[in-house]
Amino acid sequence: MSATYRKEVDGLRAIAVLSVIVNHIDKTLMPNGYLGVDIFYVISGFFITQSLISKQRNSFKSYLIEFYNRRIKRLFPALFICIAVTCLFIFLVTSPGSSLSGSSILTGISALFGLSNLYLLIEAKDYFGSSAELNPFTHTWSLSVEWQFYALFPFFFWFSGASSKTRQGFRNFFLIIGSVAIASLLAYISLSDMNPIAAFYLMPTRFWEIALGAIACMTLIKSQSTVYGINRLPQYVSLAALLALICVLLLPQKSSQMFTTIVVVILTTIIVFGIRPLSLSYRILTIKPLPFLGVISYSLYLWHWSGLAISRLTVGVNIITIPFQLTAIFLLAFLSYQYVEKPLRQAEWIALRLNRFQLREVGHAMALAFGLAIVTLFIVSPLHSEGYLYLGEAAPMIKKGGETLKDTQIYKGNSWTADQCVLSSKNDVGKTINLDNCTFGDFWRAKRNFLVVGDSFSVAEIEMYKTLVAEDLGSVTITSSWGASPVPEVQYKSRQETNQYYWNSVIPNLTNQLSAGDVLLIVNDGVDFSPKILDEESKQMINNLENGLVRISEEMSKRGINVLYQSSNPFIRESNCTPDSAMHQWWNYLSEPPCTYYTREESLERRRIYHDTLLSIQAKFKNFAVLDLFDVFCPSGLCKFYNREGVFLYLDECTHPSVEAAILSQPLLLETVEKLIMKAT
Repeated sequence: MSATYRKEVDGLRAIAVLSVIVNHIDKTLMPNGYLGVDIFYVISGFFITQSLISKQRNSFKSYLIEFYNRRIKRLFPALFICIAVTCLFIFLVTSPGSSLSGSSILTGISALFGLSNLYLLIEAKDYFGSSAELNPFTHTWSLSVEWQFYALFPFFFWFSGASSKTRQGFRNFFLIIGSVAIASLLAYISLSDMNPIAAFYLMPTRFWEIALGAIACMTLIKSQSTVYGINRLPQYVSLAALLALICVLLLPQKSSQMFTTIVVVILTTIIVFGIRPLSLSYRILTIKPLPFLGVISYSLYLWHWSGLAISRLTVGVNIITIPFQLTAIFLLAFLSYQYVEKPLRQAEWIALRLNRFQLREVGHAMALAFGLAIVTLFIVSPLHSEGYLYLGEAAPMIKKGGETLKDTQIYKGNSWTADQCVLSSKNDVGKTINLDNCTFGDFWRAKRNFLVVGDSFSVAEIEMYKTLVAEDLGSVTITSSWGASPVPEVQYKSRQETNQYYWNSVIPNLTNQLSAGDVLLIVNDGVDFSPKILDEESKQMINNLENGLVRISEEMSKRGINVLYQSSNPFIRESNCTPDSAMHQWWNYLSEPPCTYYTREESLERRRIYHDTLLSIQAKFKNFAVLDLFDVFCPSGLCKFYNREGVFLYLDECTHPSVEAAILSQPLLLETVEKLIMKAT
């Protein structure tokens, strides 16, 4: 061990990694355990700064190469092995072609280049959601944040003059790093409200945590040399901070994530800065086997999530399996530390030369990263997609039938394309939607025409509308505007320009071509009108919807046109699952997928006010009817991703109906249309 080795900090590392592991096994056991990552950030900032201060000042090039080589030797080998082995298991246990395996592999590959946090942010993967739990590389976001911090920190240290170890250099460092840390903290606080996923994943909103550890290190070093005359904190302060930290990790979440994160970072900084050798807090943190667990904490962190995610995809994580899973995780971590992490960190790597620059560790790391990425993406992935690397036989497959929201649809000689019939962004403002390009059947000769308008759900249900043509009830024109409101009286904060153009221009142009007896079918997700808590804003939205539907019904009634409005389906989007993660993978039939479902009664009660509003309009107008597909999407006591027969009812995590669900909905559509026509005549 080096002279600067601090045994008690390894004990703190052990508490951090154990809290993370317990939280990831069961959040109820240690609700704030995920904040162990924030403890690591402070410790990392402290020791990175200590390492830089201990080095002799050489040329800038040598300084950078040595810094990055040391970081790569410390972190990359174990990461590479973990990703390579885990990728193999992903191919073995996930269904070929599933979005789950594709997303996981891309997360792992991006982690090799320190970019997995950005990939997860782009994919909008909530770290606390069930879909993230099934990605074996979600946890690498924290390592990518640290790598991105390393891209900046040595420059701050060098150009501030701190590497020269002068008083002015240290002052410059404090000024620069302190200013950036304050800006980072303010950005974190601000973004936590506006975009919490971005605040969680981005390095600029995490910089302040690592920087605080760096500031603590500099302050401690200078206080010991009495430049500032600051001594370590009294023993009881660090002890109180340690006990408070453990309480925060253990106690239920009563405050916001932002608040608890700030508290944990401050407490960790106090402990690292103020703990004294042989004090009570020191003795607590050096109780065996805490220091040893701290030594292997990096490997433990790497393997614990991958192991748990693979377990959730196979045998599940439950009271029976947990002892075996923990044994495997700790064994893998020990082997990784003993035979990969430790020897490669201490070994001399063979030099690689790039022009005049000697890039030993950096060169090896980049070569291995690119090599693994190429093999995985272009050799192994195609084999997996063909089913050659899949052990599961019983796992049900989602039958997408080539149907996605932007697929071209061909039916009875008619071709429908999203490019011609959908407003997908504000760039489509001004686009003309032509009836001939978006209609199944002959609009001009059919005895009745059905015009479908709405948000993306109107396109997802195309298979349902085809039955109207098949049963010779008329032609069907399908249009959509992503994120459109159900009526112009309801204004959403996003896509306002596109929504206004859709309702003020596109829909009037199309409805003007309808005749008496035709049907306007309005399809909308409807979830915004059935919130968990019905506040005044929600009541106003329902009132605006009612006013809009009444207006449309009155206008269409004067022309003899009928209006069919689709009510909402179950709230499956809040299950924290995707169709892939809701599947029973491989042989995990002993445990249920980690989805949170509403019961049928809960779902019906939640949408009651919204649905009753629609029924009241139906009772008022002969030309208005409600299309309710709820029984298709929740045929039993619990509303799930699939029905009793194992048919998946949803296409994606946005809960667009699947092709199978649209087909199952055909009888209800026919029944509702027939009743509406009879009522209107």
